[in-house]
Amino acid sequence: MKVRWWHSLRLRIAGIILLLEALLLGVVLWATLEHDREKARQLIQEQDRVVLELLAQDARQALLTLEFDTLGDLFRRATGNPRILRILLLDRRGVVVASDDRRLLGQRSRTLPQPPPDGYRRRIEIEDLTGNRGTLEVRFSTRRLQQIYRESWRLGLTLGLVGMLLSVLAALAVGHLLTRRLARLTRYAESVARGDPAEPVTVGGQDEVSALARAIDTMVASLHDQTSRMRRMAYRDPLTGLANRVAFRERLEKALASARQYQSRHALLYLDLDQFKLVNDSCGHEAGDRLLAELSRVLRGSLRARDTLARLGGDEFGVLLDRVGLSEAVLVAEKLRQAVDEFRFQVDDKVFRLGVSIGVVEIDADSPDAERLLSLADMACYAAKEKGRNAIEVASDDEAALEQAQQMAWVPELESALAEGRFELLRQAVVALDHPDPPQGWELLLRLRTRDGALLTPDRFLVAAERYHLMPRIEREALRLACEAVRRAPAAYPGRLFLNLSIQSMGDDDFLAALGDLIRGSGLPGERFCFEVRESAAINQFGTVARFGEHLQALGAHLCLDDFGNSLCSLRQLTRLQIEYVKIRGGIVQEMLRSPLEARIARSMIEITREAGFRIIAKQVENDQQRRQLRKLGVELVQGNAVAPPEPLP
Repeated sequence: MKVRWWHSLRLRIAGIILLLEALLLGVVLWATLEHDREKARQLIQEQDRVVLELLAQDARQALLTLEFDTLGDLFRRATGNPRILRILLLDRRGVVVASDDRRLLGQRSRTLPQPPPDGYRRRIEIEDLTGNRGTLEVRFSTRRLQQIYRESWRLGLTLGLVGMLLSVLAALAVGHLLTRRLARLTRYAESVARGDPAEPVTVGGQDEVSALARAIDTMVASLHDQTSRMRRMAYRDPLTGLANRVAFRERLEKALASARQYQSRHALLYLDLDQFKLVNDSCGHEAGDRLLAELSRVLRGSLRARDTLARLGGDEFGVLLDRVGLSEAVLVAEKLRQAVDEFRFQVDDKVFRLGVSIGVVEIDADSPDAERLLSLADMACYAAKEKGRNAIEVASDDEAALEQAQQMAWVPELESALAEGRFELLRQAVVALDHPDPPQGWELLLRLRTRDGALLTPDRFLVAAERYHLMPRIEREALRLACEAVRRAPAAYPGRLFLNLSIQSMGDDDFLAALGDLIRGSGLPGERFCFEVRESAAINQFGTVARFGEHLQALGAHLCLDDFGNSLCSLRQLTRLQIEYVKIRGGIVQEMLRSPLEARIARSMIEITREAGFRIIAKQVENDQQRRQLRKLGVELVQGNAVAPPEPLP
C-alpha cells in the first residue's frame, strides 16, 4: 500500500523532533540575543553616564564664571559625536543659557522642541560652589543601539536557520531508523491481507519492534484457526441457533434469483411477537432469552425442512417458504400464529400467553429487490399490529395505499379513545438553570392509553389524526384534562402552562370558541396559558397562526414557537407574531457539543433569538455537560430529563 507523504510516520516523527529542536533552539537563541542586547544597552547607558558627568563638570564651571560662550563652543564640539544630538544648560528658571545651537539661547524649557523619534534625553541637576543651580540636558541618539539590535538579530537568524537545517537532517535520520523495520512489517501484513503465502517476518533485535513482529506472527497463526469458526458464527444467531439476518438475506436473494430465472414462486413472512416486552420487564432478560429459544423450536416445528426460519433481531423472526404461492403462504402464517397463540411460557408461578403479528409478501419474477421485500413485509407486519395485534396482513407494493390503510386503521382507535376517555396527560417542568426550584412552568404532554395498557406518544397517531381532521377534538380533550388538573390542585402548577396545538385546531372556529370557555372555567388567568406551535407550521400557515395569536391576546394567553432552529432565515417574518417564548429544538442542544462549529451556530441562534425579544427555552437537555454549555450561552430556561423527566399529573 502506497503511503502519501503527508501520512508518513517517518515524516511525522521527523516533524515532531524538528519541532522540539526548533523550539529549543529558538529559546536558546532568544535568551542569548536578549542577554547580548541587555549588555549592549547597559554599556551604552554607562557611556552616556560618563559623557553626562564630564559635561556636568564643565557646566558647573560655567555657572560659576558665567563663561557660557566658551561652554557653547565646548557643546558644539561634543555634538560632533554622532551619538549626541543636542546639549542644553538651563538655569534655575528653566531658561537656556548655553547650547550647541545658539538659536535656542534664552528660550524656556517648555518651548523647546521634543527629541526626535530615534532619540532620548538625560538630565542632571548641577550646582556650583556659590550655590547657583542649573540643569544639564543631553539628548542622545538610539541609532547605535538599534544597529546593535539589528546585527544581533541577523546573527541569531543565521544561527537559527543553520540550526534548523541540522535539525531537519537529524530528524529525518532518526525517523528513518525508527520506521525502516516497521516498513518490513507493513509489507508482511499486506501480503497476509492479500492471502499470499508469506514466511514469518524477521526484523532482528530484542526491542519493541521485534516484539511487535513476533506478536504479528502469532496473530496470523491464530487467524487461520479462527476463520472457519467465525464463518460458522457469522450466519447463526447464538441465542436460538437459527439463521441470523445476514444468512436470511442471502437466502432471500437466492430465492429471488430463482423466481426470476425459473418463474417460480416463494413467500416471505415477517413475524413480530406481541407482549414479549412484558416478559422482559417483569421477569428479566434471562427469562426473555429463554422464551425466544423455546418459541423458536415451536416455530421450527410448524415448518418444512426446506423452509428457512431466522431470527432477524430482538423478538422479530423471518420465514422463507420455498416454492409456495400466496394463498398457501397465508395458511402457513395462520398455522404459525395458532402455534404461538397456544404456546405458554412459565416463569416461577407466572404463566405468559403471547401473540404474533405476521406480514406476508409473495416473491415472484416481478418482485423488487431483497431490501424492498423485507421493507414491505415489515410494513405489513406493522399494519397487522395496528389492526389489533395477533393478526396477519398481506403486503402491497403500493406504498401509498399501504400507508393510507395504516392511517385509516387508527381512526376507530382514536374515536374509541375519545369516547372512553383513554387520553392522558403527563407533565414536564420548565426550570431556570440556576434556580430549578420552583419550576417556571409545566409542559403538559398528551398520551394515548391503549386497551392493553400501553402508553403511546403522539408521533404514533399524529399523522392519521391530522389526515382525518381529528386533532381539534383530541386537543380540545387535552385542554379539558389540563384545566381539570389545575382546578384539582392549583398549587401544584406554578408558572406558565405550555400545551402543544396543531394548525388544524388553530384554524378551527369551534375549537377557538371552546378554548376561551375552558380557560375561563379553569379558575386561572389567561396569562398562565402558553400554546406551542411548531416553527414549520408557523411559517407555512402564517396567516392562521397570526389570527390565532390575536385570539390568544384577547384572552390574555401567550404563544410559544416550538422546535425552533430549522428555518432561522424566517425569523424576521416570525417576529410579526405575538410570540413570547421560543423553544430551541433538541437537535441543536445535542449537536452543539459535537464540534466548535456547532457550538458557534447554537450561540449565534440564541443571540439572534434574544435580540428579537423572545424568551428562550432549551429542550431535551439530557446531561450536565449540556447544562453547563447552555449556561455559557446565556440560556436561562431549560427542559429535559437532566433537570426534570416527564411525570404523571398530581
